[in-house]
Amino acid sequence: MLKKFSNGFTSRPELLIVALMITIIAMLIIPMPTWVIDFLIGLNIVIAILVFMGSFYIERILDFSTFPSILLITTLFRLALSISTSRLILLNADAGHIIATFGRFVIGDSLVVGFVVFSIVTIVQFIVITKGSERVAEVAARFSLDGMPGKQMSIDSDLKAGIIDAEQARERRSVLERESQLYGSFDGAMKFIKGDAIAGIIIALVNLVGGISVGVLQQGMDMSQALNTYTMLTIGDGLVAQVPSLLISIGAGFIVTRVNGSDTNMGRNIMSQLLGKPFVLLVAALLALSIGMLPGFPLPVFALIASSLGGLYGLRMWREKRAKVPAAGETALTSFDESESPELPDMEALPAEAVPFILLLSQARAASLDAAALMQRFRSRFFLDYGVTIPDFVVRHSPGVDEHGVVLMINEIRAAQMEIHFERVRIVNPADTLAGLQLSLERTADGSVWALIQDQTTLQKMGMQTRSAEEELYRVMAGVMTRHITEFFGVQETKNTLDKLEAKYPDLLKETYRHATVQRISEVIQRLLGERISIRNMKLVLEALAQWAPREKDVLSLVEHVRGNLARYISHKFAIGGELRALVVSAETEEAVRQGIRETSAGVFLNLAPAEAATVTDAFAAALQTTTLAQRDMVVLTSVDVRRFIKKLLENQFEELEVISFAEVSDGVAINVIKTI
Repeated sequence: MLKKFSNGFTSRPELLIVALMITIIAMLIIPMPTWVIDFLIGLNIVIAILVFMGSFYIERILDFSTFPSILLITTLFRLALSISTSRLILLNADAGHIIATFGRFVIGDSLVVGFVVFSIVTIVQFIVITKGSERVAEVAARFSLDGMPGKQMSIDSDLKAGIIDAEQARERRSVLERESQLYGSFDGAMKFIKGDAIAGIIIALVNLVGGISVGVLQQGMDMSQALNTYTMLTIGDGLVAQVPSLLISIGAGFIVTRVNGSDTNMGRNIMSQLLGKPFVLLVAALLALSIGMLPGFPLPVFALIASSLGGLYGLRMWREKRAKVPAAGETALTSFDESESPELPDMEALPAEAVPFILLLSQARAASLDAAALMQRFRSRFFLDYGVTIPDFVVRHSPGVDEHGVVLMINEIRAAQMEIHFERVRIVNPADTLAGLQLSLERTADGSVWALIQDQTTLQKMGMQTRSAEEELYRVMAGVMTRHITEFFGVQETKNTLDKLEAKYPDLLKETYRHATVQRISEVIQRLLGERISIRNMKLVLEALAQWAPREKDVLSLVEHVRGNLARYISHKFAIGGELRALVVSAETEEAVRQGIRETSAGVFLNLAPAEAATVTDAFAAALQTTTLAQRDMVVLTSVDVRRFIKKLLENQFEELEVISFAEVSDGVAINVIKTI
């Protein structure tokens, strides 16, 4: 029977919490014998110690996400316990061994000393720890909620840049949501501790005044006996309640004052940061020794402290010196470019800004590549495609990149990673019959298929398109550059571009400047380039700005008008053989998107319910799965007023799928409707 009972609690631990809550309710109503009270007081102290130690050893705040709920339960338990002990004190002048022992130990032979000790514990609990923890929790909750949009945007940015995948993005969003809820709960949960401290003070006063009154008037005690008895019991009861409450308050303070980001517990962080600077240890040791030499101060005490700090200083210096000496068979660290010289680079010779674009390859591939010629071809091609001159990029080798790996870094931060087989060609649209051919194929982790260069003709005869390794590298690089165009093309670059046009179109520029600042023009150009729209015909862009800028104050709406002016160029870019293969957005879907558009003082944004957004994206995913065409061979066609919102909705999941409006389809371009969404 006992085994079945223990197995039930082991398999369903929540029953322990249920049992505790039932006990709390029973304590409020049913008088408890003193031996039960002693057991419950001991349980209260042990729970407080568990919470205190658990809060000290957590590595992240989410490791103790149930803390607000624990605060509620422990507060209720302590208050119910105080009610039970007060009942025993007032009725029997006896509340068990633990309370009597606490009272006698603290009071000793002096009631005044007992009151002073009890008052100090209460003041520390209520004014110092509870008040400070409450304020920290309030500020942490406010900053956590205020920072949520920025953190969400950071996750979306990392997802778009390829730094994380969709699963990692979901996990980060889940962690962010849990953190926000936890900080919000902390703001309210700290009120439990504050209320508990206030209730403890009131209960102590009631026990003292009520106990003396009951003892003198009902139990026949004289004033001195009643004062001694009930003062001892009141102070004992107060300390029995306040000490566990103090431990939990300190635990709450540990949690709310902890800074996230470290993977070690708080104690290790404190010691490593407090004792981490050898110079600080040396100064503290000298100051401690100096204080000990002052007249009247105990020199042995301060000498012991100074010698301990001095020993720590010597140990730290020895470890640092040992770490700087390479072990036998090891070589010293080389510089960033892995040169032979062990000297550190001259600070004056280092670039003042981050390197805009870095191509990381394996050492063998970097050595065999003509970096200067590759850079020239890529920069020329990008200018022809988009009308923008990109900065020079650097080709470097890295031991962390494998033979076919390529890492693209924007301003020295990883933006994309891929596999490129430079001695092969990529099959853009591999057919099902490919497996039956006797060809040497390489498949990469992203599903790409690479064939030998000599098999290119055979594949093309079978209707399969191929792309050279350099062409594939450029395609990925161009996509990364356009997604991060704001880091390369800003206000200064816009002004430089406009200055070059001033001699040719002075009146047009003058008219444009009348209604649009350089910053506004720059934002329009950035949004065009971000969706792979060329600005080589800058005259058309300026014509549209001069026409619409006086009437349209919203930059996003202004971009739509500029795109309409560039309709012939947009159609030419995305049409294949004069035909635009399109997934057409239905009127019902467009109306659902319109219903989700919200206008605020900060701008216009899409606020679709998660279920509605998932329905739209799932419909596009299903449509793409049923067609043999790649995303880049199709466009999404929709009305001009919802185009940018549908683009925003799809861009994370369908990076290469372009969204254009009917206003951007020029005459002479046929629309081939693949499917209506």
